[in-house]
Amino acid sequence: MMSMRTRFKPLTRWLAEGKRLPTYLGIAVTMLVLWLHLSPPAIVDGLLERLEYLVYDQRFRVMPKAEKPEDNKIVIVDLDERSLQAEGQFPWNRIKVGRLAEKLRDYGVLVVGFDITFPEPDRSIRDLLAPIDLETLGEGFNTTLAEIEPQIDSDKYFANVMQSGIDVVLAINFNPQTDARYNELPDSIVDIAPELAAGITVQDMLGFTGNIKVLQDAALGNGSMNQAPDADGVVRRVPLVIRFGESLYPTLSLEMFRVYNFLESYQLVTQNYNGLEVVTAVRLGSGAGAFEIPTDALGQVIVPYVGDSSLLNDRYFPYISATDVLQDNLTDSEREALTNSLVLVGTSAPGLGDIRAMPLQQVYPGVEVHANMLNALLNSVSVVDVQAGQTDTQSVFSAFSRNDEVYFPYKPD
Repeated sequence: MMSMRTRFKPLTRWLAEGKRLPTYLGIAVTMLVLWLHLSPPAIVDGLLERLEYLVYDQRFRVMPKAEKPEDNKIVIVDLDERSLQAEGQFPWNRIKVGRLAEKLRDYGVLVVGFDITFPEPDRSIRDLLAPIDLETLGEGFNTTLAEIEPQIDSDKYFANVMQSGIDVVLAINFNPQTDARYNELPDSIVDIAPELAAGITVQDMLGFTGNIKVLQDAALGNGSMNQAPDADGVVRRVPLVIRFGESLYPTLSLEMFRVYNFLESYQLVTQNYNGLEVVTAVRLGSGAGAFEIPTDALGQVIVPYVGDSSLLNDRYFPYISATDVLQDNLTDSEREALTNSLVLVGTSAPGLGDIRAMPLQQVYPGVEVHANMLNALLNSVSVVDVQAGQTDTQSVFSAFSRNDEVYFPYKPD
C-alpha cells in the first residue's frame, strides 16, 4: 500500500518543476482577490476596513496638512474647566449666555455658532420662587412681580441679543438610533423637491433634540452638530447634509458659512444610478460665484484637519476662555483675534462629554472638528480677478477626490 507521500510525489514534482506554476498561482491569487472584493466574510471585511483606516491615518501623519490662512479668523470660545469654576456649573442660565453673545458682538464678532443645544426653557423667576407661597406676600408684591417678570425673561433676553447686530447659528442634535423628538425643527433651506429628498442617499435620522422656539426663531441659522465616527471611533468624515423625514439639514459649519456669505439656500448635485439618486456634491451660491463641494454617496466629506489640538504644538485655532469674555479679561491679541471673526462656542472640558478622536490625536475637542470644516469652507470661496473681470472658483475640498495624493480615497458607502 502506497504511503501518502509516495502517492502525491508526482504532483509535488509537477508543481515544483512545472513551467505552469506561476500561471496557476496567479490565477489562484486573482480569484482570491476577486472573492475578497465582491463577497468577503464579515471578519475579513472588518480587517480590511481597519487596515484602510490605519493606512489613511499613517498617510495623514506624514503628508502635508490642509492650510489655515491668517485671513480665516476662526476663534473657539471655550467653556473650559476654568470657566465652569468661575461662572458656575453648566448649563448656564440664558442671561449669562445672552451676555456672552453680547460681549462677542461688542468685540466685533461677525458670526457665532453655538455647538450646544438649548432644548428646555430657562427657569423663570416664578420657578425660582416656587417654594414660596406668593399669595402670602400680598397683592403689592405680586403686582411688582408681574411688572418685572417680562424684563427678566432670560430666554427672551437671549433671543433679543441674537437680533441685536450679531448673526447666530444654533445647533441641532440629530439621533440615528431613537425616535425621541424634542421641540420643533426649522424649515429646511436645502433646495430640493420633497420626493427627491426622500430618496437620495444621505444619512437618515430618527429623532432630534432641537432648540426652544423663541431661540430658534431668533437665530439666523440652524445646523446639525452631528459628526460621523468610523467603526473605530475616529472622526475622519462629516456629513454635510442629513435627512429627517423628507427634510434635509446642513451641518453646523456649513450653516455658519452660509450665514457669513449671505447665501439663501443650498442645492444638492445628484446622479441617477439604476433608479437611485446618489449625492455627488453640495452646491453653494449661484451664477459665476457658485462652487461645489464633492461628497461621497452619503453626502460626507473627509475633514481636512490642519493639525492636532495640543497646547504644546501651538493650537491652530485660538482658544479664549468664556469667563474671560464675560469678565472683559482679554489680552490685546485676544481682542484682535475676535475682531471680524467667526466664533464657535464649545467646550474642551472632559466633564461635558464633547471629546472625540481624530487621526492625529485620541483626545480632541469636538468643537474643533467644526472649526476645521469651517476653515476648509472659507478656503473654498470664489476668488475674483478684478483686472480680468472674471471669477475663478477654487475649492480645498478637491482633496476629497479619488485622484488626490494627500487624502486616502474612501469608496462611497
